[in-house]
Amino acid sequence: MYLPAKPYMIFPLTPKFVDIESQLTWFCQSRAKPLPTYTWFKDGLQINSTQDVIVVNNTLQIINVNGEHAGMYQCAATNIHGTTYSSAQLSVLAFKPNFFRSSTPKTVLATINGNVTFFCNAEGAPQPEITWSKNGISLSLENVEETSRIRMLPNGNLFLRNPLDPSERSGPGIGYNVFWRLKGSNGKWSKKILKKNADFFVAFVGRNFYLEYEVKVQAFNNLGMGPNSTTHTIYSAEGMPVGVPNNVFADTYNATAMMVTWDPVPDTREVMKGRVEGYQVNYWNRDQKRPILNSVKFPGKMTEALVIGLVPNMYYWVNVQVYNTAGNGPISEIYLGSSGSEAPLSFPEEVNVHSHGPDSVLVTFRGVSMTMLEDPVVGYKICHWSIKEQFNLTQCQYLGMAHEGIIRRLERGKLYKLRVLAVSSAGDGKRSEITYFTLGGQLQIDSSLYDILATGSFLKAAPHLFVLCFTFVYIFTL
Repeated sequence: MYLPAKPYMIFPLTPKFVDIESQLTWFCQSRAKPLPTYTWFKDGLQINSTQDVIVVNNTLQIINVNGEHAGMYQCAATNIHGTTYSSAQLSVLAFKPNFFRSSTPKTVLATINGNVTFFCNAEGAPQPEITWSKNGISLSLENVEETSRIRMLPNGNLFLRNPLDPSERSGPGIGYNVFWRLKGSNGKWSKKILKKNADFFVAFVGRNFYLEYEVKVQAFNNLGMGPNSTTHTIYSAEGMPVGVPNNVFADTYNATAMMVTWDPVPDTREVMKGRVEGYQVNYWNRDQKRPILNSVKFPGKMTEALVIGLVPNMYYWVNVQVYNTAGNGPISEIYLGSSGSEAPLSFPEEVNVHSHGPDSVLVTFRGVSMTMLEDPVVGYKICHWSIKEQFNLTQCQYLGMAHEGIIRRLERGKLYKLRVLAVSSAGDGKRSEITYFTLGGQLQIDSSLYDILATGSFLKAAPHLFVLCFTFVYIFTL
């Protein structure tokens, strides 16, 4: 069935904080019938592709971000039924390296013949280049091999690998005896001889998954054996789980999400062959000929998980797997769930603000109509805020099904913004266009022609709005 529809955003833009001189790829996605075309805007002006800013349909790419790229961006999706916008701010970060959030300790303790990692958690934009020195002399770690005793990790940390230093070998022919046995067995030690400059060994223990072993190492050279190291206790690797989650159920959460629940798998060695790391939820669209299998991991001993990013009004098959460090267990039985209907896709119109009392105004509006894709409207909200404040949905006033409401505790001489929206069980709907008002009532402002700026509690306009400012003064002095 073909249902014509204005575009609605399923993946809107989100605010970005990007390092200077980095690369940004921004993406938005909408659904509509017929399919939409996309246009990008920055600070209200349409963006055309250049050498460093590339626009391809619903994707915007900035090759080398600089301060001039900061601003408010919009992705517009358009078809014959209308245009829907998604907006977000791009902030470009540029500051010198610092250690405000994490300082490097003055002293690091390490065991003799052990390994140690020095952390360097520096912040900066662009990403700082990290160098290490010892006693004021650079360690020159840019092109060292993986097997080098001293090397810098990709995140900038310093790693010291420490088989015996040549000065401690006391002669040629260095090698190591590695001993291991099951903890508590008090039996014979298994032994492996490693020659030359080895620093690790993997022992195959067969079906003895996830058991405690005692391990020790002894160095030797051509002159004889050295002392044994301290005995350490380690676990053998985990095996693949055999447990299966039972009673899988998927319940509609909202238009784009399902709540999936299940009975947990016993966290025992016999069932898990280790320990529960978490659960993986797999889901796919029932009605697609070649559905894409989506998987989301949820760490921890969970019994439920919220799956988001679904298409509204769709059925999804769901199954669940438990996992540990070895991998995923068997797949559970499948369950058919569904996403919910849309939140209201249209916004209230004919919004008007009238003077009401010494500190209040009366707001009236025309309600919204619904389509088969939407949940029934259960009420309306009116949201107002001072022009120098940020919009806050939690401070909106709920009206029920009334098409008018009173806003109280307003201040004289202040300019306010107002938006109205419908509410359903699927969530908050689209907001009306911004309406400007004061205690005296509604102001007719065409924001495409000029900007209104808030300074303290009075109005200020751009220089070319000199006549408009006089108009406001006239209104306020009536």
